[in-house]
Amino acid sequence: MPDQIRILRGMALPGTLPAAQPQPPAPPGRQRSNGVNLLKGLVGAGLAIVLVLVLVAGYFGPGQRFFGGNSYAFLAMNGDEPIAWNHCQAIRYQVNPKGAPVGWEDIVDRAVQDIEDASGYVFRDLGTSAKTQLIGQRYDGNEWEPVLIAWSDRYQTGLLDGSVIGRGGSRATYVGDRERYVIGQVWLDSTMRDPFATQMVLEHELGHVLGLDHTGNSQQLMYEAYHGQKGLGKGDIAGLKKLHDVPCP
Repeated sequence: MPDQIRILRGMALPGTLPAAQPQPPAPPGRQRSNGVNLLKGLVGAGLAIVLVLVLVAGYFGPGQRFFGGNSYAFLAMNGDEPIAWNHCQAIRYQVNPKGAPVGWEDIVDRAVQDIEDASGYVFRDLGTSAKTQLIGQRYDGNEWEPVLIAWSDRYQTGLLDGSVIGRGGSRATYVGDRERYVIGQVWLDSTMRDPFATQMVLEHELGHVLGLDHTGNSQQLMYEAYHGQKGLGKGDIAGLKKLHDVPCP
């Protein structure tokens, strides 16, 4: 049996939040088991990633439903419609580069560009931030805090302990008559140094931020196991476009 790299995927936790103060994300993530070389594991074919679902008391579990021949799935549904971000507004984001690898700007740019191209969502770079975790407050008047991409380790946040190499997710609140994701965050393991591996982890976690769940199709980047995928698959792209297709408020 091959060595395993585990994914710990909390979920986007779509529970309705107070209008002024949603809770910070309790997100999906990736794990590696003890004794596995991270970079070899991420870029090498044949290593399994095992899905572990984390539930947080007081919030709903994911309304996972598979579509397109199991090629994509959503973290949460609102009836027959996935909960999604408002595509009529740019998704603003900031990066905390503390602990990031050399060349992190290019890694983030490539990952965000791939997600933009695949989904149709527009992301707006608001520069860097010293924050390590969102607290769910309004930002600059009526806007929610930007999505935060940050690097960390088990000593800094406790979110990347053991074999966890990344977490990502969003929280939703009602906007008009629909639940919408309004804040989100990605944490990446600061021990990762391989640019391509880091980019793939970031794209996977941004998929969770937008609302994609793990899929049963092994050809997709959102599959629960990484076995050498080189980027977003057709199912990943189809799911991202479905999220983008949810009408604006």
